[in-house]
Amino acid sequence: TRGRLLPELDQFAALAGADVDAKGRAAELRKSMEAKLAELGKTIDLELLGRHQEALELVATDEGLALTQQITESLAQIAAEEAAIVDETRVSADRTDLALFVVNLAGVVVIAALAYGAFLVFQRNARRVLASERLVRDLNTEREERVAERTADLEEANADIQRYA
Repeated sequence: TRGRLLPELDQFAALAGADVDAKGRAAELRKSMEAKLAELGKTIDLELLGRHQEALELVATDEGLALTQQITESLAQIAAEEAAIVDETRVSADRTDLALFVVNLAGVVVIAALAYGAFLVFQRNARRVLASERLVRDLNTEREERVAERTADLEEANADIQRYA
């Protein structure tokens, strides 16, 4: 157990990184765990040696219970601090999510506004083109009517000239 537990505690301490408080808590936890393992090992050794009464007296001192409570309190404190960090990170992530949502929503609104603006410009240009085509048709019709009138006038004038000639 000691061979598996102590490397895990070393790894736990390494996770503290540059956080001096976390490293201190990890060191305190390691110290308490080593003391508990030593107390437990001593109790087991006494029992294995047949010194049952001494093992019971060692257990009766409540040293192991105090160490277990100390370890439990250390772990609870570490868990509470980690939970606070997770909550803080979650709040920060929620703010980031909200900011991203707002930016995306603003982008959608801008894109929709640009699309609507482009539609209005297209519609205005289409109206202008249609109005221009209508004007050209009207002018062509008017021109054709004038040409027909003038042609009729010229034919009439030609006919008058040929009658007098």
